[in-house]
Amino acid sequence: MLGVEDAVGGLPRTAAVRCSGVTVDFGSVLAVDDVNLTLPVGGIHALVGQNGAGKTTLARAIAGLQQHTSGTVQVNGVEVPPGANLVARRSGVDMVHQHPSLIPELTVAEALELGSPSPRRGPFLRGAIERRWSEFLESRGVDVDVRRRVKELSVELVQSVEIARANPGRGGLLLLDEPTAVLAPSRVEALFEQLRAMVATEVTILIVLHKLSEVRNIADTVTVLREGRLVLSPTPAAATTDAEVGAHIVGEDLADPSPRSRLRVVGSDDEVAIAASGIDAQAVAGESPLNNLSLDVARGEIVGVAGVEGNGQRTLVETLVGLRLPMSGAIRFLGVDCTTKSVEGRRAIGVRSVPFDRNAEGTAAELPLWQNVLGWEAQRFRRWDRLPFLSAAAMRRRATERLQRFHVAYADIDQPVASLSGGNTQRLILARELPDARALVVAQPTRGLDISGITGVWQALAELAASGVPILVVSSDLDELLEHSDRVDVIRGGTIVASHPRPFYRSAIGYDMVGAVGP
Repeated sequence: MLGVEDAVGGLPRTAAVRCSGVTVDFGSVLAVDDVNLTLPVGGIHALVGQNGAGKTTLARAIAGLQQHTSGTVQVNGVEVPPGANLVARRSGVDMVHQHPSLIPELTVAEALELGSPSPRRGPFLRGAIERRWSEFLESRGVDVDVRRRVKELSVELVQSVEIARANPGRGGLLLLDEPTAVLAPSRVEALFEQLRAMVATEVTILIVLHKLSEVRNIADTVTVLREGRLVLSPTPAAATTDAEVGAHIVGEDLADPSPRSRLRVVGSDDEVAIAASGIDAQAVAGESPLNNLSLDVARGEIVGVAGVEGNGQRTLVETLVGLRLPMSGAIRFLGVDCTTKSVEGRRAIGVRSVPFDRNAEGTAAELPLWQNVLGWEAQRFRRWDRLPFLSAAAMRRRATERLQRFHVAYADIDQPVASLSGGNTQRLILARELPDARALVVAQPTRGLDISGITGVWQALAELAASGVPILVVSSDLDELLEHSDRVDVIRGGTIVASHPRPFYRSAIGYDMVGAVGP
């Protein structure tokens, strides 16, 4: 890859990125609207905005991965024609995408070698390639066996490998599209340290983020897009407040994001509505098995489950919702023994869930929106009791009402879910699961959502709890658990080791998460 001075003929750079009147449209949808953006050389620049605001599209246009309809893009003084990724890369650009691009069936070493801009010359010697990439990843602080297949790694580890392999070169530009969305809190800080080290080598970084706390932690400047338009030009992050940035993001002053001021409404004196007793279950790959795990949630209560990744969180959720059966123990929802019931059997009594992975587990990507929203309820829309004919028109109308209620942005009720942004896909799942829930199990409810989306999710959960619905929330975001939960249970080694009522003491919960002894 050429150095920046080579790219611009040795002339001093005045800007790392210069966009002039950049517009990207997809037919009737204007994704980026006449954006004029200049990013100075060096530093870390945060790009924020709601889901669907055009952040990813703009970043892809800068990288030459997305054709812009009009306007000009310059990187390090070199104009990047629409869709000219090779020009962008020669100008010192590299991009890490939100969704992993490594081929799942290959080993880590094979996937990295295949995507390398400078693959090893000569015959394919597996040992040499594995040594090369093992040393490379180790030098960047990523601990992974390069002989393992990509599909065997956790999402967080795949993301770490993707970021480590990004190599814009000294003086280049690195674009990161929501890199923290799939990372545990401990990995986020490790990532930020890695980015700060890259900036020290004269790399300029443009990072798409959602959490304002992360903007405060890492960014030198912050830029806001709203509905495809630039509403806040690059501004020193230290010169803004969260309220000001939030107002730019949503176009109005933010309401109080914490619904915890509500009075908790319970059924009958804290009647237990979700109960797991002495559960043993075989582990999901890469996790601890469940070991004599017990927990309970009262009607109208929000209980958060906190823990270091890999301690049985996914196994717990899958066991509760019926995707896997426990080897021993009992599970009860709303007073009904569900230990051996299927997913469908549990849904029949009102158990609803939001899965960890909204794309792979929560939706059928190629099916239309209305089928994704109402697939479980199709029998309610039979035209005649004795004949297997459904009223598709009635299903479309009901799905439209649900999507509007949860503010899902879409063009046509018949479009596939794959065409939605990540945040809108999450809202669609909520539109399917929340309206008639009598008990709710939620995994990572706000992962990848923008600030208004996060607020909306927690407000919806608070309203549901206020109506008496018991809610169990599993999240890697300890901050949101502490803010919104009535109680926080800590999972470690596949069992609940502690239960913390309000008021919460972060240090005590942290000690329980890692098994340390407090001061």
